[in-house]
Amino acid sequence: MSESTPASPNPLAWWEIQVPDLDVGQAFYGAVFGWTFEPFEDGFVVAKTADGTMVGGLDTSAGDAPPAGRRVHVYFRSDDLEATLRAVQAAGGAVVQPRTLISQEYGWFATAADPSGLQFGLVTDKPAGSTHE
Repeated sequence: MSESTPASPNPLAWWEIQVPDLDVGQAFYGAVFGWTFEPFEDGFVVAKTADGTMVGGLDTSAGDAPPAGRRVHVYFRSDDLEATLRAVQAAGGAVVQPRTLISQEYGWFATAADPSGLQFGLVTDKPAGSTHE
């Protein structure tokens, strides 16, 4: 990054999650994050937040599973990590790694998986009393 290019406060600009079944993917990610979905093209739907902002998509074009050892790992912010992990399980996913401290400065993370086994991360805000803003 050049000196004239400021860092983005949220560098995750777009994501596409490869799922073997769009209906299952929409049901799972909609239940966990409250996203709604709109068809875009065959095998692809756009995910939208409650205010209608497009944030990413679900894609079936890559087949049933990514090649062994390859994945894209994204982290989604959660205001209530435990509630989000309960939503993951209730929607048919799994908790791979429960709440884990990153550091006192940076808060906690957890890893979850959707019904097809694709893993993603969850992060909380920094813990109360952090010395960093």
